[in-house]
Amino acid sequence: MSVARSRNWVASTGQGWKIYVFLSLMVVAALGLVGVIVFSQQPVVTGSPSASHAVACALTAAGAVPAAFLWLGVSLRCSKCNASVGWHVVRTSPAGEWWVMLATLVECPVCGGRRT
Repeated sequence: MSVARSRNWVASTGQGWKIYVFLSLMVVAALGLVGVIVFSQQPVVTGSPSASHAVACALTAAGAVPAAFLWLGVSLRCSKCNASVGWHVVRTSPAGEWWVMLATLVECPVCGGRRT
């Protein structure tokens, strides 16, 4: 595990905690979606707590996903070129591969910088 971590650019630059913030926001979004499903299973009566809880959960999920990607795009930066590495990887990688690309980076994809 330490060999894999030492070769990963995100971990080796001390920015691994930023990935955990991103993942935490995605968990909040997933829990919001679960809440929508749970509260939507109850009979809907106008003004009932279950309807307002379902709306609150939907709004939470709808806000957490963009917040997570905004965080990823703004926070992961190269100390050498100051490029937004998270945004660069999400924008330039195929939709199904950006997470793998981010997890396996060995250098900054913009300038080739390896560590801070």
